[in-house]
Amino acid sequence: MKSKKKFLHSNSASAALEICSNIIKMCSKKKAAHMGGALSIADFLSVYYSFFHEELNSSLFYSKGHACTAIYSTLAYFNFFDSKELETYSDNGSIFTSHVSHLVPGVEISTGSLGHALSVASGVAFAKKTSQPNHNSCIILSDGELNEGSNWEAILFIAHHKLPCTIVIDYNKLQSFGRVDEVLQLEPLKQKFEAFNIDCLQINGHDHEAIYNALNNSSSNPRVIILDTQKAHPLKYAVNKLESHYYPPTAEQLIDGLKNINEHYERYICK
Repeated sequence: MKSKKKFLHSNSASAALEICSNIIKMCSKKKAAHMGGALSIADFLSVYYSFFHEELNSSLFYSKGHACTAIYSTLAYFNFFDSKELETYSDNGSIFTSHVSHLVPGVEISTGSLGHALSVASGVAFAKKTSQPNHNSCIILSDGELNEGSNWEAILFIAHHKLPCTIVIDYNKLQSFGRVDEVLQLEPLKQKFEAFNIDCLQINGHDHEAIYNALNNSSSNPRVIILDTQKAHPLKYAVNKLESHYYPPTAEQLIDGLKNINEHYERYICK
């Protein structure tokens, strides 16, 4: 995909500040899990929607459905719906369910059962390659999700047909029950993707300019971008801690977390 917009750090940093703030507010208010994995992908979502997403020519498939607060907060910030609707998150009858729902405007498919979205996205990309050749599918996967064999089948299909897909791995190296390298070793991860004859980049997943440069590519060939991220970034009390996969912020942690988020992103907004 190629951006029609020039990179401005202040734009994506402003988005990230509000997205991350909403993530921890929602998790704290509703005593909800999966804050850490939502925060680790927030920088990518901020850059992608600030500079790359075009409703007619691109689709984002968000496979890590448990980290729903990140995509809900992102879509609210970018005006897919009124941000006040986020207040109903996880309430009975709300479309903002605790795993991603396709009823939410801007969401392609419901996710949460890991290992499904890449297969669906590959089918869409296969159909679009003929009917809409300028279309690009971006698929966000969690690292623990790569334990699912269906992903590797889909990658075979994508590579064989040279589908216009950008596969993004949120490599925060922590999954539900431990470190990724202890649960099921993925390394050498970059070389695995390259063995499928797919171009692969590995970058700092919290560096907005690096994310922009990695995405800003005119090639229609399939690509993988591995984001080296930190779970619960940039919360000082929770970063790189497994507990952030489950435990919501207490009232005191919410105050500290909002302060951390403001301090981290305001330096880029003020430039």
